[in-house]
Amino acid sequence: MLQQNRGNVAPTVRNSFKAFIAAQDLCDTLAAFNHLLADCGLNGAKMNEPWHLYFHIRSVVYYNLGFRQKQLFRLLDARFNLDVYKHRPTTNKRVCVVGAGPVGLRAAVELAFLGGHVSVLEKRTKFSRENRLHLWPWVVQDLASLGAKVLFKNFCKSRTYFHVSTRQLQVILLKVALLVGVNVYSATGFESIAPPLRNGSKPFYSIKTEPQIPVREFTAILGATGVNDQLAEPAGINRFVFSQKESLGIVCYFPNLETPEEMKVKEFSWTAQLKHHMLHRMRDVGIDLENIVYFRGEMHYLVMTPKRQNLLARGVVKQNPPHSKDLVESTNVSQRCLHAFVKCVVEFAGIPRRTDFTRVMSLFDFSSLTRAEKPASVLTSHSKKLYVGLIGDSLLEPVWHEGVGTCRGFLGALDAVWMIAQIGINSDEQLLADRDVAYRVMQRVSGHHRSELQKNVRKYDVNPKSRYTINFPKVV
Repeated sequence: MLQQNRGNVAPTVRNSFKAFIAAQDLCDTLAAFNHLLADCGLNGAKMNEPWHLYFHIRSVVYYNLGFRQKQLFRLLDARFNLDVYKHRPTTNKRVCVVGAGPVGLRAAVELAFLGGHVSVLEKRTKFSRENRLHLWPWVVQDLASLGAKVLFKNFCKSRTYFHVSTRQLQVILLKVALLVGVNVYSATGFESIAPPLRNGSKPFYSIKTEPQIPVREFTAILGATGVNDQLAEPAGINRFVFSQKESLGIVCYFPNLETPEEMKVKEFSWTAQLKHHMLHRMRDVGIDLENIVYFRGEMHYLVMTPKRQNLLARGVVKQNPPHSKDLVESTNVSQRCLHAFVKCVVEFAGIPRRTDFTRVMSLFDFSSLTRAEKPASVLTSHSKKLYVGLIGDSLLEPVWHEGVGTCRGFLGALDAVWMIAQIGINSDEQLLADRDVAYRVMQRVSGHHRSELQKNVRKYDVNPKSRYTINFPKVV
């Protein structure tokens, strides 16, 4: 490891660490982290391994911190010391993760713990998604063990449902990723996979980006950009649409001022599938929904699935085209009537609204969802290989009201990372076969089907056998 020169440590290092912990957006967090590195005397320092950065930062700031902030390092220390990480199986493997959503960042963090050289590409400059993600207990346990409750004191405080906003989860995982040595490039888009050149000037697989990051050889690349994925096609992975009955959605949110009246309102999830009586009562006031979920965090958050005929009857949509994607076109939606529709729902639910809705409400169509036929492939050219994997919504779009998106996303992220960790240990055929088996299990996981998941969630780790009850057949 690099020898720390204590003379280069700034007296403001404690405040720099506090500013890093307090940062609440992508660019703010990156800037605060760079300032922390400077105050630690680590600007431009070369590490033998990326994860060494964590121990250098720890050695400088730990004894200047209060109990709560020290707890973050205690949790991460415990993680580094788990048996599955001790041998650092991704050492000398360079991996690019495309997309800094929750699933992409979770994969990046795991790769870094395993010793990998990880680069994350994020084309945006801001984390702005306030939609709230339902978290299964094992996901809460996983995030808590990474310091989520230290980094965000209100993490999963609800007594009714575990949930967190996408934006907040991204901020939490971004901070962990930076601490454990992940390179994160904001405002940087993935362009293409660059295969080895015949003339030998670049005899390896690399990644073209805009703007271009340093050209290096990559062992693997993971696509985590959602439905706009650009990796599947060049990797020879087909994506297909599986259609259900027409499914329309409305999302709205507005600030939670935490008044006594607001805090008394109970969170809820009402679904027609379970014939919830409140949906029947809602019809009496002219609102006809298939499902509605209300979560309370920094925002009051509602997402609902209205029915076409009800939207027509209330003037929310002007015309009645046969295709749902045409139904929700902005030119066919009356914002005034949509606002009145949602206001009626909020009032029926008894949620006090002290402020305006945070953004223009949107009516969207999620009737057609996509999934990949397989989760991974191996590209080969001039005796070089690149392992390509899809994770998150790039792999399998969830049905939002089932509440399984983050659970499946984290399972898939860990499975993809395990495949990369096993490169050079198992044959390519075995790697792909194991990844495919895990993908099939992941697709079956739902609120009503958990029998293929191990019951002791505290023992879950990156190894699929710690999470699944199924057997992984040997490839002969």
